[in-house]
Amino acid sequence: MGAALQADGENEVHNGGLKHQKKEKRSMDYFAGLDVSVKETSVCIVDDTGRLVREVKVGSEPEALLQVLTPGQAFKRIGLEAGPLSQWLY
Repeated sequence: MGAALQADGENEVHNGGLKHQKKEKRSMDYFAGLDVSVKETSVCIVDDTGRLVREVKVGSEPEALLQVLTPGQAFKRIGLEAGPLSQWLY
């Protein structure tokens, strides 16, 4: 006798009532916040669930920031501190 399979959109229900969550393949959005000072910029990256992905300090130079912000993440938003030291980065 074969097992019946019923899908409710997010879960699969097999005969016997056991539920197995489907693994959803989707791209994750990332958000970054930059706190700029004269020599260093603090960078905090979180995912769309709010989970901390990376927190690092880098030199306040565009090249150093690009190395942190470009590898493999699709940033939905990047927040930049609104202060006199951060204007040149924009």
